[in-house]
Amino acid sequence: MEKKAFVELFSYFGIYFLLNDIFYIMLYGDEKMTKILFCDMDGTLYNHGSVYSKKDFEAIRKFRAAGNIFAVCTGRNKMGVTHLGNDEPLEYDYMCLCNGALIMDNKEHTYFEKVIPGNIGNEIMLKYYDKDNVSVYCTDGERNIQYKEDILGEFGPTGPIDINGTFEEQINTCSKYFLIALDSIHRDFDLITSMQTEIAAKYGQYVEMFPNKSAAWCCVDIVPSDCSKGQSIQRLIDLAGLEVDGIYAIGDSYNDISMLDVADQGYTFNRADDVIKTHGKCVDFVYEAIEEIMSK
Repeated sequence: MEKKAFVELFSYFGIYFLLNDIFYIMLYGDEKMTKILFCDMDGTLYNHGSVYSKKDFEAIRKFRAAGNIFAVCTGRNKMGVTHLGNDEPLEYDYMCLCNGALIMDNKEHTYFEKVIPGNIGNEIMLKYYDKDNVSVYCTDGERNIQYKEDILGEFGPTGPIDINGTFEEQINTCSKYFLIALDSIHRDFDLITSMQTEIAAKYGQYVEMFPNKSAAWCCVDIVPSDCSKGQSIQRLIDLAGLEVDGIYAIGDSYNDISMLDVADQGYTFNRADDVIKTHGKCVDFVYEAIEEIMSK
C-alpha cells in the first residue's frame, strides 16, 4: 500500500472512531454506563447457610468485572457478611446492613449509621424475651446476643461464645442497637404481627419494623426509625457519590419490598410468597437476574 493511501485510510478510520465517540457521549455521557445491584442474602443467595447455586457467585464476579457495582443489602450485621464461614467467596463493593441502619464499603468505611437508643431497645426486649414461643436477637454492631428457650448465647466471628449472667445483665451493657429481632419459635405469624402492633403504638417514633416469613424463620426485624433497605439505596448512591445508569434489586422477603419498589427493576423468586411476587420479576436464581441485567 502506498504511503498516501495508508495515510488516507488511517485518517478515515480516525474520523470514524472520533465521530463514534462523539455520538456515544451525546447519547450516554462521557462516563461508562454502570449498573448497581442491591442483593439480599438469606433466602436469596443462602438457604440455611448453604448456597443456592455457585453460578450466583460466578455471575456476581462477572458483573463486577464488567465495571458494575454489587451491594449486599441484608438484615445481617457486619460480621454476618465479613465472616461467612463457607467455601464460596462473596465479592461485593458495599454493604447495606441491619436493614439499612448501617452502610459501609468493602473496606468497612462507614457512610451512614443510625441506632435504636439502648434504653428503648432494652424496654422492648424485656417485654417479650421470656414469653412462650418467642426468642430475641440483638446486635449493637459488636456483640450479637440471643435468648431462646431459657438459653443465653452470643455469636462471634468463629462461632458461639460462652457468656455468664442473665439476659437482662447482658443487654444492660449495650448503649445502642442497630437491629433487634423477635422470632416466633413455632412460626406463629399472628404473634409476630401482634408484637409489631404493640411496639409501633409505644415506640413508633424510635423504630421501623419489618415482618419476615420464610421457610427458615418467622420474625419481626426492628431497626432505627427512617431506616429500610429501600432508603439505604438512595443513601448509598448519594453519600458515596455514585453515578449509575440503572438501579436493580433482588430479594425474597417482606423486608425486601422497599428496595424492590425503589429500584428501576426489582427481582424476586418463584419460591417467594405471593405478596412479594407482586413487587418484582420472578426468577429461580440470582444469576438469572444478573444475566438479564447485563444484557440490557
